[in-house]
Amino acid sequence: VGVPATGTPTILDLFATWCAPCVAQMESLRTLHDEFGDDVAFVSVTNERLGGGLTMDDIRSWWADHNGDWTLGHDPESELMRAVRANGLPYLVVFDENGTKTWTHRGLASESNIREALEDVR
Repeated sequence: VGVPATGTPTILDLFATWCAPCVAQMESLRTLHDEFGDDVAFVSVTNERLGGGLTMDDIRSWWADHNGDWTLGHDPESELMRAVRANGLPYLVVFDENGTKTWTHRGLASESNIREALEDVR
C-alpha cells in the first residue's frame, strides 16, 4: 500500500477484525468518506496474520459487513504500523497532500475530531 496518495490528503486507518472499537470507528469513517468524497483518500490497513482460521476472505467479509468501500491493505509484517509509530488499535493518521503527518489518534476517535483533522488538510 502506497500511503499517502500523492498530491491528495490521506487518512490512514489501522484496524483489526477482532478489535471492537475498530467496528465503531468504521461507522465514523464511512460517514466521513461519503462526506469528503474524492477530496481525501481513505486507506484502511490490518496487520493481522493469516492462518489459524483467518483468511484474506475473512478480512474482506468483515470489511464488506462494515461498509468499507475504500482502499483496503494488508501489512502482515507491521511495517506500516512501525513507520507511523502506531501503539494501539484503532490508530488513525492524517497526511496532508505533501505526505506530511498532521494528526494521529490512538483508540476510538470522535467523528467530529476526525472531521476537523481532515478539514485542516483539505
